Amino acid sequence: MSNVSANVLLRFAHISDTHLTPGDRTEMRMDHYSPRVLALINAVRAHQPEAASHENPAVLASVATKRLIEEINRLPFPLDFVLHTGDIMTDATADEYEYTKDILRGINYPLYFIPGNHDSSEGIQRVLAGMDAIKPTYDYVVEINGVQLVCVDSATNGVDHGGRLSGDQLAWLDGLCSAGGDQPMIVAIHHHIRKFDSHFIDFFGTENGDAIHAILRKAGPRLRGVFSGHIHQAIDIYDDSIFYSFVQAAHMQSNLFPAIEQMGAHPVTPNPGFSIVTVTSERTFVRRFNFMI
Repeated sequence: MSNVSANVLLRFAHISDTHLTPGDRTEMRMDHYSPRVLALINAVRAHQPEAASHENPAVLASVATKRLIEEINRLPFPLDFVLHTGDIMTDATADEYEYTKDILRGINYPLYFIPGNHDSSEGIQRVLAGMDAIKPTYDYVVEINGVQLVCVDSATNGVDHGGRLSGDQLAWLDGLCSAGGDQPMIVAIHHHIRKFDSHFIDFFGTENGDAIHAILRKAGPRLRGVFSGHIHQAIDIYDDSIFYSFVQAAHMQSNLFPAIEQMGAHPVTPNPGFSIVTVTSERTFVRRFNFMI
């Protein structure tokens, strides 16, 4: 049997949806939600009151995130980095990311971020990434061990907490995926770009997801995975030879799959957790880690 570890290109932790708030605020800031979104949330609460709510979580976000960091730091093997796929905070101002910085600096590895629909892109760029010049969207590429990490901001141009890429972003992503060659690539994007056939989940999906999916297909076999959060569930999808991997949240798991009407028959209430992603010269492995708080 071949030694898989000898072929490892990258190993990283995938985390998402920590939803931190200064002072452990638990109520939603209602001015961040349109009447259309509030109507949908209220409809879901009518079916299951604890669903889709930031109010009165069983565990405070700061406690859950610190526990998450402890679990990552005590892993018995090294990581190349930690990838946070968005909703770092919940409806916070840019300056409030100083609070998040104090917590996340406890991670023992380099940390890469993308914005989620509840995030401030300016806060991430200025406070967490230490950037002086703030970009309209926080899209960037990092090369790690010969692998391209492509981080895509699906939130800044989104509508009603759904995702969307602008024409300029689509062109930028197309250029990367159409470049040819055999350099391995992984993509991070907060929102799901494929449908789940769930009214609630797809309501908050990506408006031009089909266009993004078509662009990603141009990368061919060098695209080793697309990693997302947003849905607060651990789900993997293999679609048109593209591997889409979603990680559970640091807390507040979703009960909204496969559809609102089926929640009672198919509850999904796992413990919080994270994924360890290993990219080798031949394949991609995803292992789930759950923990108790």
